[in-house]
Amino acid sequence: MKAVESDTTTTIGTDASNQDVSAVESDGSTLATDAQAAALDPPPIDSAEYTAAMTYYATAGNDASNGDFTDATTAMNNGTALINKVAAAVTNS
Repeated sequence: MKAVESDTTTTIGTDASNQDVSAVESDGSTLATDAQAAALDPPPIDSAEYTAAMTYYATAGNDASNGDFTDATTAMNNGTALINKVAAAVTNS
């Protein structure tokens, strides 16, 4: 999850702010790989939502790597909404 967090909050954001399309496409590939790996290690609480969030992040990464930034943004937002629910459940457990 740490790699996904770094991908979504730092790497992609920085390259997008710099309008570096090729870097964002490359970052998308990295995000897809990291999210697929993270999905294999869900927390014991809300694991289904966590896995769904990682699926959204993988989709966002694949979309970004293909230059489809609109769909990538939608998938990223969906993943973030779910991961926020998981984080709240873990915090409140």
